[in-house]
Amino acid sequence: MSSLRHFRAGSLPWLLAHEIRLFFYELGGTKTTQQKIQRGLGKRSLIFMLLVGLLMHIPAWFFVPKLSPLLYDPPKSLLIGCTLVLLLFFSWMLSAALNRSVHALFERGDIDLLLSSPLPSYTIFSARLAAVMTGTTSLFLIFLSPFAHIGLLLGEWRWLALYPTLLSLAMIASSCAMLLTLALVRLIGVRRTLTTAQVIGALTGAALFIVSQLFGNVSTSFRNRIVQTMTRWSQDNALFDDTSWLWLPAKALLGAPLASFGFVLLGLIVFYCTVRYTHHFFVTGLQQVSGMSHQSAKSASVGKSQQVSARKFQTGLIKNVLIKEWRLIRRDPQLISQVLLQLLYMLPLFFVIVRRDVQLASVAAMIAFIASSLSSSLIWIIVSGEDAQDLLRAAPASYKTIRNAKLAAAIFPVALLIALPALWIVTNQPVQGAFIIAVWLLAICSAALIQLWHSKPAARSAFKQRGQGNLIGVFLDLICSLSWGATIFVGAKFGWWACAPLMLALLTLAIAWISRKQDA
Repeated sequence: MSSLRHFRAGSLPWLLAHEIRLFFYELGGTKTTQQKIQRGLGKRSLIFMLLVGLLMHIPAWFFVPKLSPLLYDPPKSLLIGCTLVLLLFFSWMLSAALNRSVHALFERGDIDLLLSSPLPSYTIFSARLAAVMTGTTSLFLIFLSPFAHIGLLLGEWRWLALYPTLLSLAMIASSCAMLLTLALVRLIGVRRTLTTAQVIGALTGAALFIVSQLFGNVSTSFRNRIVQTMTRWSQDNALFDDTSWLWLPAKALLGAPLASFGFVLLGLIVFYCTVRYTHHFFVTGLQQVSGMSHQSAKSASVGKSQQVSARKFQTGLIKNVLIKEWRLIRRDPQLISQVLLQLLYMLPLFFVIVRRDVQLASVAAMIAFIASSLSSSLIWIIVSGEDAQDLLRAAPASYKTIRNAKLAAAIFPVALLIALPALWIVTNQPVQGAFIIAVWLLAICSAALIQLWHSKPAARSAFKQRGQGNLIGVFLDLICSLSWGATIFVGAKFGWWACAPLMLALLTLAIAWISRKQDA
């Protein structure tokens, strides 16, 4: 609280300092030690971030002197490259800002306190939006600020434009994310917004990757037509000539004074308009969220009782476990968005696998690795994230049967996902396709088994931190997944040499079984 004493209570800087402090608390989570509870980033995390920032000065020292002469008269290729980089940064910022906007609206738990406080809604919304912007841009500054430092050290002041450009880009991304979240609240309601915004965030983060993969794997003639069209638009007096306003962000990043001033002004205008014209609806959204928790207690007994009365009890232990696990995942939008991100990276592979000139071995190996990673994630959610472990242990049923049902609940969705490319491969290349499908299934089952043997109970909200405290399981899972992917690639290229990665995968699986938990 000492940091808040420097500001007047109730002012915008006072509330913003509190929001930023909460951001760093939430960044590290909550860790329990022997005597006290530590919140926020620990010493090891802070030291690691400091080392990363210092090490980034090394590549900056090599690149800054080479790129500095180009800043004063940048060629078209550099403008295009900087625009693409900023577009990639914007997509990542928008994805992160969407998640933080949802967190600010739905998951902070301070809704009633804010609504009952004497603070104006304008101050509350401004602080929330500024906190979202701060959290969105912090990671980018760790990796990119060393270039500004080296540029200043070498007397190239234009590199300092990295700071205002990234902050302005974060302002625009955060404002768009908050506006989209509030618009979803008005259009589809609070409950559906929680799921929809998480999914949109995952789609936004992976959109450029999917587009780049699809563009790199389309036909050569179609790709040439796109390049010719872009070249024609880049000529003088065309849409993308040197004087086009579309190059404003790139020129601002390269330190052009007028462009930097214009881009900062654009970010401030977007930020101000977002706060000025939507802070009243922000309060309305908070009231909806606050009222949702009170209405749920009343409507749950009525609505859910009607739903339960319409359902029938399913017969069969395995069938009930499968339905229960899939239903719990379906009800958790945050898990859906995080798992969906893995599916999005797999999506381009399904499109390009049907091309005649594609390297089938490379694509099939990547599918094996991603499918095994997805299977490992699902089994972690189903086993480690189980909230009723004691209840299942005390159930009048074999725990081995329940565990096998949980294993099937993680494997079936992934197997169904690869069914279409598997069918295409078998139809066109029966022998090679049978080998690839067998390795795919072995990779999926191996990843699920390793996670099952080494999983530890944890809250489902800790999905992103699932590797902490289980380094052995993570290492064995990674080696096994890479080995199965290498088995496909080496088998297609070098024949019987595939036995080497195959034996490594089986050995890793054996080590995972030997070092498993006693109750697994």
